[in-house]
Amino acid sequence: MKKIILPITPLALFAMSAYGANYNATLGEGTYNWTDEIWDTAPNNAGTVSVTGVSADKSILNYTGTQTNENKLLVTNATVNMQGTAETPATYNFGAGENPPTLEVVDGIFNSSKATLTFGNFLIVKARGDSEINFNSGTVLNSGFININLAGSSALTFDGITWNKSMWQNANSMNIYTDSSKLVLKNAATLNYTNFWGALNEVLFDQNASIDISGGSSFIGQNGVKLVMSNNAVATVDGTNSALNFSAMQLNNSAKIDVKNGGTVSLADVEINDSASINFLSDFSYSNTGIKASGASATINIDGATMTRNLSGATPITVSGSTKLNFINGATFNGQHNHSLAVTEDAIVTFDNSTLKTATYPKVSGEGNGQLIFKNASLGGSYGSFIFSGNAVMTVDASNFSKVFHTQNSDKYTFNFSENSVLNIQNGSTIKHNGGYADLGFGIQGSAKVNLTGGSTLDFSANNRKFDILGTASLNIGTGANTFKAGVFTMESGATLKIEGSQNTVSIYNLNSAGTLSFVADTTGISTVNVTSEITDMSGMLILDFSRFLGEELTAAIITTADIFTFNEYIGTSESGLEKVDVITRNEGDAWDIYFEDGTLMIAYTAVPEPATYAAIFGALVLGLAIYKRQKNGQERQ
Repeated sequence: MKKIILPITPLALFAMSAYGANYNATLGEGTYNWTDEIWDTAPNNAGTVSVTGVSADKSILNYTGTQTNENKLLVTNATVNMQGTAETPATYNFGAGENPPTLEVVDGIFNSSKATLTFGNFLIVKARGDSEINFNSGTVLNSGFININLAGSSALTFDGITWNKSMWQNANSMNIYTDSSKLVLKNAATLNYTNFWGALNEVLFDQNASIDISGGSSFIGQNGVKLVMSNNAVATVDGTNSALNFSAMQLNNSAKIDVKNGGTVSLADVEINDSASINFLSDFSYSNTGIKASGASATINIDGATMTRNLSGATPITVSGSTKLNFINGATFNGQHNHSLAVTEDAIVTFDNSTLKTATYPKVSGEGNGQLIFKNASLGGSYGSFIFSGNAVMTVDASNFSKVFHTQNSDKYTFNFSENSVLNIQNGSTIKHNGGYADLGFGIQGSAKVNLTGGSTLDFSANNRKFDILGTASLNIGTGANTFKAGVFTMESGATLKIEGSQNTVSIYNLNSAGTLSFVADTTGISTVNVTSEITDMSGMLILDFSRFLGEELTAAIITTADIFTFNEYIGTSESGLEKVDVITRNEGDAWDIYFEDGTLMIAYTAVPEPATYAAIFGALVLGLAIYKRQKNGQERQ
């Protein structure tokens, strides 16, 4: 081993006693011992100890001392090991000095193990270039407040130790990780930031900087401390009990957090912008009352994992702001008792090839401009209810919901769409109530709309369940082989049931309608409403639109019923006209006749040729006549 001998001149002694000393050890290649006899001569409040090695092959300096009082330790192109034993830990006491105590490493390595490092009231940790600062097992860090500033490809590692520190109201309280620098927490390590005083409370990761949390470690920001990640910064939370929990988080410019193998991230107050994302790749439970994320393109992905709501009572997990919460690749959301999920403000929640699994009497709601999208998804569990208001939209796309829907408390319907909300059921989807709780049903209120398209099914007929269309709301059944079934169907004046095309199946147990019943023909005809029990009332408008019909004649059933109902106000012809019937013809002059026969309200429709058709016929006749004359003249010349 080589031993460092530093010359101490009278001038140096004067400098130490008056202003603090600067020690500068330049090391060649090799391993050196840093001994008490040399380094403990500096008085309190001393200056800087600089350890400089060769850049090609970092020199190693081993420290096993008991006390040092320099204000700053600067390690450049060298490795400094502060390593004691369990019986005699290495001890390094930084003096206060005129500036906060500082540990700075430039293209070097600083290791501590079984060492006690005391930095007074404040500590500044800096690393630049290709550097490492490793606080390993057995290290004790003593200071009141911290400032960490990393750049380049430097790394700061906490291995199996805990450090609970505060942040102060001045520029030194800013903790910055930039370039490709890295913070590593492993083997149950904990770094806990606490906002002690003032509003300056951000921890910044920028320009490809990263956070690596594993082995049950925790990175925590409390009392208003905010984590800000920008410009492709990445955090990985890996393993059971590994956690990233801050009072608030902001992700910008493609920053990303990946959570896997049982790790957790707090989602209580998150702002996510500019293609940034949080990705859960493993199962986790969540007990906060809300995912309050905002930002232009906030994205949280539950990727092939299970998210379990771990709340008691009726408090939902609320997804708000402009958050995009995506359940993808076979993911599952396990809702629990009462209110499970609320989609508010401009948030979008998507289940893509995933499952919304409900437990006892869950409730899913949407309000504001919130959107809930199910694509190739399923509804697990036994019960469920969906309550939407405002401008919220729920889309069920190529998904199957065949359950015993149920709700509690003051909700009147298991499906309730009010104000300007919308339900889209499309691409072969099914929503079917499988029985039970006959007093509950389906409600469309206010100006809400339900659209049934693409060969889909909406079936609330079990136990003669009620289906209400109130206010100016509407149920629109599009073209294609869609199926709509209802028990007791009630439609208020101002509400609309619109049925497009000739391939839909519409079955109603009891019809009670003061609203508008509208049929829109496709090229071949219209669909039929089959009333299987009785018509309590039919007093609203009947609209029959044949503007798309291409045939010449059509005889079709409008309403079939097992009940004795005469439809007197709806029987008439195009010549007589009807007050409660509006027939939109394809051509001016088309004739129609609505009549009642064998329990069925029928229409006979006859189209007259359009003027263009007449012109085509006349043109064909003229052309035929000309050809005939030419042939006849030729025969005469012969």
